[in-house]
Amino acid sequence: MNELHCLFCGVAVRGRREHVLPSWFLKRHNGQGPFTTEVNGEPVAYASGVVERDHLARLMLPVCGKGEEPAGGRDCNGWLNTAFEQPAKIPVRATLDDLKPIDGPAVRAFVRWAVKTLLLASHPDAERSEPPQRDRSAWEFPDDWLPGLRTTGDLPADLSLWLGIIDPSADEESRAPDEQFLLPRIHHPHAAGGPGQATNLGFGLPDGRMAQFQLLSHPVMEIGHPADEAGLVVKLWPLPPNRLDINALPILSGEDSRRIARTFVRGGTSIGLMPGQTRLPEGLLSPRIRIRAVVSQNRT
Repeated sequence: MNELHCLFCGVAVRGRREHVLPSWFLKRHNGQGPFTTEVNGEPVAYASGVVERDHLARLMLPVCGKGEEPAGGRDCNGWLNTAFEQPAKIPVRATLDDLKPIDGPAVRAFVRWAVKTLLLASHPDAERSEPPQRDRSAWEFPDDWLPGLRTTGDLPADLSLWLGIIDPSADEESRAPDEQFLLPRIHHPHAAGGPGQATNLGFGLPDGRMAQFQLLSHPVMEIGHPADEAGLVVKLWPLPPNRLDINALPILSGEDSRRIARTFVRGGTSIGLMPGQTRLPEGLLSPRIRIRAVVSQNRT
């Protein structure tokens, strides 16, 4: 068995793994299923062959706790709790349990928690308690993302987060644009660069609807979301709104949900940029993808 190391500070964690979703959040979903785990929009079966459970699958990552502190650990699990979980607990419950609007700092705490959660859930070392199959949707993770987050408290740059409200029972005609485009891999001499990547995660609401989050990593790019431009989802990051009221968002159908989830497709062309280059030959990328001007910088 390979020795595990904390993803944030690198200390050996002696087989220890911590929940990506905290216990206070997991408990709110107990008995509220059915839940499914999907990869590329398709349900993944459990070992028994079924695809549904009445509870959320536990998702674990190697993160050090107090027990590793004498050996050089920094109690990164405790830091995650202080920096993300505790500030978000009341806003998350107000929004996803009580369906109440939140404002100001509560919105930022809620959004930072959502970005952190989807980011960690996309890590290639994330291990699901069930089903046992490897999640093929895992991201390509730069080595400095999580250590940098631990050092600065700042989420990785070039992330965008959207939220849509889905009613799976709605039989309305789909309104979300049925658009798909390949996310390229960008190389730039003065920026980290890397592949465009997207992930989706939905949480049930007490009235039967679902809050569907979509996180996109877009290094050296700015990318427009067709459902956002159509006014069907709200963009939460990198600039959280001053107020978030999920009851004010459009109600989307199950087909809308599927269209949004498959908007961004990994595996696009690899593009090398020259210093100062912000334009590409016409037709090389989707018109929704724009190369961002980059100032010379060093990776940290």
